[in-house]
Amino acid sequence: MTDESLDLEPGEFRESDRTALIRLWTDPHVREFLGGPASPVRVEAMLSMLLTPLAERARRNPDRVDYALRDAERLAGVITFSPHADGEDIEVSYQLLPEWWGRGFMWWGLLDALRLYAEEHQVERVIAETQAANLRSCQRLTSLKFRLDRELVRFGAEQRIYSLAMPPNAPPRYLSQPW
Repeated sequence: MTDESLDLEPGEFRESDRTALIRLWTDPHVREFLGGPASPVRVEAMLSMLLTPLAERARRNPDRVDYALRDAERLAGVITFSPHADGEDIEVSYQLLPEWWGRGFMWWGLLDALRLYAEEHQVERVIAETQAANLRSCQRLTSLKFRLDRELVRFGAEQRIYSLAMPPNAPPRYLSQPW
């Protein structure tokens, strides 16, 4: 085990993050269960949005909250809370560059992001949608106390929607222990 760690930061992305962001949206391994690499037009739109200063982004899209996972120097991943396609729920989504996979960084990043989101927002629950074939994501969500809510076919693949109850007025530490 190494002493490497990643920190979760509010999503103030920098120009120096551009290469990592492009990789998150175009790497075939990262995008395997996300519909494949994003088109150049989509990548440019996402770069334009995320490289906008945080205050301006929040003004333009108040329902979206981004967090950056980074080591001391580099962006390693992104965790986002935004309205789900169903129009009713808030969805958490996440991406991590392959060189950081398999060491628990996203698990801890999600745990911290869920705590922060619970402290700052009043929502009854958060959902996550993932392809049923993405076994690592399904396992990660259940280990974080998400429960399988429903299954459906979207984007030509079986999807699983998991939900996590966010009890009103619960102290954010209700998410404090590994289970």
